[in-house]
Amino acid sequence: MDSLIKPYNDRRASFGRHETFSLRYAWLTKGFQAFMKKKTIFSSDEATIELGVGKNMVNAIKYWLRAASMLEENSEGLDKTELGTALFSEKGWDQYLEDGARWRHT
Repeated sequence: MDSLIKPYNDRRASFGRHETFSLRYAWLTKGFQAFMKKKTIFSSDEATIELGVGKNMVNAIKYWLRAASMLEENSEGLDKTELGTALFSEKGWDQYLEDGARWRHT
C-alpha cells in the first residue's frame, strides 16, 4: 500500500494560521466528523455551536485538519483525504484516536 502521508513541501509550508492554539485532544475527530456532516462547516455561522468552541478555535481546527493531512484544499474548497477517511470514517482504523495499543510497536 502506498503511504497516505505526503512528503513535506517547503513551498506550501505556512505558520501562524492556527490562531496560536496548539492541537488539542479530539479536535481532529470532532472537526473531521463535523466536516463530513456539512462541507461548509468552517465558514458557517453554526460552526461555533456545532464544534463547541470559539470562532478563533474554529479556524485553528480547520488549520490542524489541513496540517495533519485529514483535509486538503482543492478547486472546489476543502475535501477529505485518503488518510482522513482511513482514520475517521465509520469503519476507519480508529475513529477517536483512542486505541494506543493499536499503534504501539512491540
